[in-house]
Amino acid sequence: MKKHIIIIIFFIFYMHTNAQTFIIQYSERPIISAESLEKIPEPFREKRKEAKNFSLMYSNGLSLYKAENVNEKELISKKESEKTNEELGTVEVKTEIYKSTIKKSEKLYFKNYLEKEMLFIWPSGQENLSGRDSLQNWNWEITEETKIIEGFKCKKAISNWHNFESTAWFTEDISISIGPEKYDGLPGLILYVYTQYYEWKAVKINQIDNNSKIDAPIFNDKKTYTINEVNDIFNKKLKNQTPSITTTQEGNTTITTEKIIIK
Repeated sequence: MKKHIIIIIFFIFYMHTNAQTFIIQYSERPIISAESLEKIPEPFREKRKEAKNFSLMYSNGLSLYKAENVNEKELISKKESEKTNEELGTVEVKTEIYKSTIKKSEKLYFKNYLEKEMLFIWPSGQENLSGRDSLQNWNWEITEETKIIEGFKCKKAISNWHNFESTAWFTEDISISIGPEKYDGLPGLILYVYTQYYEWKAVKINQIDNNSKIDAPIFNDKKTYTINEVNDIFNKKLKNQTPSITTTQEGNTTITTEKIIIK
């Protein structure tokens, strides 16, 4: 009899949780050291430090994490010139910095917790990569350390997912196992998570007492990648992003052109 009561209570709790929609707004920001910042061209340093706003919607076992206020990047060109002694000719130093004209962020994560499947879109230059994978096994180590975030008591958890350390703070007061981007797998909502390079912080939490429709992205016949494959592609691109410098001679004028592609 006692066992039946426990099952009924669990069922009522499950139905109550799944009859609600949660919308969590996150601020996503890169963590950049002073040394790394110096390597970024000056016109882009402040832009690189800017936080981006994302929203996470959860309803009925489905979640969608996507960017808010998506805008297009603008082409930026910077030119510098310097004149020397006229008898020796004019030396012109020309610097051009380009930004790809693409959406500011097309990143998107859709998760089906019932099917344990994740669909995602990852920006990669002019063409976005479409991804399909299972929900990741984070092997979180939950510690006894706690702190208050956005009014909720949170516990600290650490993961060494694919030898890449992540630290998350989650609250059991909202007992849905979701979080920003690819993060999840804890017994509560993740309000803050950070790595060596990035941080995600919940800034607003809304709760609606009914289900909302969440649609999965449609890839049609487009090639899809796993999380590991996307990471490999990204790391290779990162290593190959070096400035292209060319020098040409036009009469007595030497022109040095530097092109830096920021994607």
